[in-house]
Amino acid sequence: QNLITRLQVLANFPILAANLARVDGTMAAKPYTIIERSGIKIGIIGLTNPNAPRWDGEKTDPFIYAPVGPAARKVVDIIKDKVDVIIVAAHVGLYPEYDEEGGSDGANSILELCPEVDVLIVGHDHNAIKEIRGNTVIGGARNLGREVIRIDLALNEKREIVDRKVELVDMANYEPSDSIRKNAFIAEAHQATRNFISGGAPSADGKPSGGIFGKALVDFQPKNEILGIPEGKLRDTAVMDLINEVQLLNSGADVSAAALFADTSDIPKGDINYGTIFGIYKYDNTLYRVEVTGSELKAYMEWSAACYNQWKPGDISISFNPEKPGYLYDMFAGVDYEIDLSKPVGSRIRNVMFKGKPLADDQRLTLAVNNYRYSSALKAQKLVSGTKEWESPNSIRDMLVEYIKAQGTIVPKVDNNWKIVGVDLSSPYRDQVIKMVNEGKLEVPYAKSLNIDELKKQGVIK
Repeated sequence: QNLITRLQVLANFPILAANLARVDGTMAAKPYTIIERSGIKIGIIGLTNPNAPRWDGEKTDPFIYAPVGPAARKVVDIIKDKVDVIIVAAHVGLYPEYDEEGGSDGANSILELCPEVDVLIVGHDHNAIKEIRGNTVIGGARNLGREVIRIDLALNEKREIVDRKVELVDMANYEPSDSIRKNAFIAEAHQATRNFISGGAPSADGKPSGGIFGKALVDFQPKNEILGIPEGKLRDTAVMDLINEVQLLNSGADVSAAALFADTSDIPKGDINYGTIFGIYKYDNTLYRVEVTGSELKAYMEWSAACYNQWKPGDISISFNPEKPGYLYDMFAGVDYEIDLSKPVGSRIRNVMFKGKPLADDQRLTLAVNNYRYSSALKAQKLVSGTKEWESPNSIRDMLVEYIKAQGTIVPKVDNNWKIVGVDLSSPYRDQVIKMVNEGKLEVPYAKSLNIDELKKQGVIK
C-alpha cells in the first residue's frame, strides 16, 4: 500500500487499476481516466493482474483483486456514453494463465463481456499479438522492449470509428534515444550498475562496487549434447546442487527445491562477480522453510515433473511441455528420486529416498523453497498444508554471494541424487540425427522430440 501511494505521488500520469480495491472496499487506484485529443474523448481503463496474490502472498493481503472481465464491464457501463473511444490496458495475457475455466485472468473475457471496447492492449505473457476481433483492435508486444504496438483508428465527422489498423513495430530498427542515454541521472545510475555487476570502478558516490569475490576452476554447467536442448534440465548439475546446498545451509531444512531459471545459466570458469550470480539466480526471491509430509513433497515433485513431455518409442531426446515453462521446473536436494517419463503426468515420481530409506507418505520433514514458489504453487494449488515457519532476512542471491565469498575458490560438485528413467535413447540412428541437428541440417523442437520412426517415414534417414 505504501509503495502504491508513493508511486501515485511521483508519477506524472494516472495509475489505473479498475480491479484493485482495499479490504475496506475503497479503490486502491483510479479505475479509469478520460482524455481529449483533437476534440475526441478517449476513455482509458486500467486493469492489474489478479494473480498477484499467487506470486506475492501476504504482501497482497491489504487488497482485493477482481476478475478482469467483470471489472472492465463495470467501468464500461460508467463511461460508454461519455467518450468516443474506449481503450482497455490490461496487465494480463489474452488467454487465462491459471483460471482456464473462469477466465478471470485472461483478457479474452474482456472481449466477451465488453464488445464496446475499441482497443484492448494486453501484456504479461510476453507474447506478440496483433489482430482485430469484431470491432476491437487487440495488441500486445513481447518483453524487453523488443517491439511496440502501433494502433491507428480513423474517425469520421460523427466521431465514429471507420477504420482500424494494428501493427508490431520492431525496435531493432531504431536507434536508442540519446536524450535518455545521455541524461546525467540515468547515465550515472547505468554506469554504477555496470560497475557493481562487473566489479569495475567504484560508483560515483565513492562506495565500492560489486567487485570480484570468487573464482570457479572449471565450468559448472555441462555442454548441451543436442543443440537447443538444455542439459541442465536433463540431469543433476553443479549449478543446481550449489543453489540447493546454499538453501539447505541457510534454512536448516531437510529438503530443498530450486529451478534453473534460464536454460543458459552457468558459472563459467574464471572470476565470479555479481553478474555471474544474476546469471544463475535472476530473481530477488527470499527463502522459506515449510513443514511438509512425504505425500505432499511427492505431489510437489509430480507437479514439477509435468514440465516434461511423455517419452514415446523412437524419440531421440527428452522434450518439454509447452504449457509449463521451464522456470516452473524445480529440482530437489536432500532426497534421492527418479522421474519416469514413460508415465503420464502425475505418475512419474518413483523411488523417493530420504536418508537412505523410502520416504513414507506420513513422514514429516522441512522444505526450503523460495517465496514465489511457495505462494504461487505450493499454497495456491494446495500442494502443501503447512505454513512457512521461517523466512530469510536476505535474498537467495545474497546467500549465494556470501557462500562463494567464504569459499573463495569453488569447484563443481554433483551428487546425482536424481535421474530420468523410462526412456530408451539407444537407437543406432540417434547419433546420426543428433549430428544433423548440431550441424543445423535438422531443427529439434523444444516442445516435441524428433522421432526416429517419423524421420524414416519422411525419408530424412534411411
